[in-house]
Amino acid sequence: MLTSFYKLIINILDNNDNSPKFDQHIYYVDIQENNFINTTLLQIFANDSDLNDNGRVTYELNNENNKYVWIDSRTGMVRAKIQFDYEEMKNFSFIVTALDHPRNGQQFKTTATVFVNIIDQNDNFPEFPKPTYEFSIYENNDPHIYIGQVTAVDADGQLLTYNLDNPSNEISSLFYISSSDGTIYAQNSLDREQSDQYIFYIIASDGFHTSPRIKIQIKVLDLNDETPRFIFPNNNNDTLIIDRAYWNMNDYICQIEIQDNDQIQTHTLLLIYSSDQLKNYDYLIKQKNTIEFDSENFFLDQQNRLFFNATNGTILNEGVYYLAFKVCMKVNIKV
Repeated sequence: MLTSFYKLIINILDNNDNSPKFDQHIYYVDIQENNFINTTLLQIFANDSDLNDNGRVTYELNNENNKYVWIDSRTGMVRAKIQFDYEEMKNFSFIVTALDHPRNGQQFKTTATVFVNIIDQNDNFPEFPKPTYEFSIYENNDPHIYIGQVTAVDADGQLLTYNLDNPSNEISSLFYISSSDGTIYAQNSLDREQSDQYIFYIIASDGFHTSPRIKIQIKVLDLNDETPRFIFPNNNNDTLIIDRAYWNMNDYICQIEIQDNDQIQTHTLLLIYSSDQLKNYDYLIKQKNTIEFDSENFFLDQQNRLFFNATNGTILNEGVYYLAFKVCMKVNIKV
């Protein structure tokens, strides 16, 4: 039997019957805020089993978030269009489409989703809502009493600590601030007669950035806690001589002067009169709560001026008159 062979070559033409396939359907990527423009986020890859143009893959973005990133259509490299700010946008996503390019027939495309997480950096300074805070406290306060609180805000969400900014020794001895929450306390009892206000400064820190300092003004409110004292008359000046030849009965005799260091003047001046017994000062001290007030011969006006009472026909005769004055003080009781 005779046999012969002939070589037959059959070329199978490729038909574009495969879609591009991503190596994963969902991509996750992190990027730090404050990045440089054109920073690479990731590289997308899709494969198409077809040959030549049927298997040539290009990439494109097909939603509005392409304002944040751009993609190299040939390599699938995704880069940032903008500098990201975590405080403005914490994450976003976009869709990538892979396409093949047949010369004839149907074009296939496939999509994948990319989720981008923006990582926060400590790039913001703590800030207080206002530059000055005013608080008030009554004098004679208990030690360690609450005065007020200040709170700063950090856009990075960092944990903040609060401190007095370069305080004087006096401020450090009188006030302190809770480092964790900005609460201000009085360490000791305050006296308005020594100082009616205190000014100091506070800062907040996130461990890296420090806020601009703020001004704290503490006003010390008055309590009626000071005893009034006589300027005139006093122990060294308690005698007044009247010459009836030059004195008009309608004129005031003298001005009773009182000093009270309290801001709120709540004392009431009362006149006590007794011609015989008041010459004995010891008697006045012992009987000061029982001596009757006399307005028959003398009286005081609202300005504490002493007058002789001539309305009832009484005449100021020659002689010695012993007058005693008493200041009654209204005491504020803090509940």
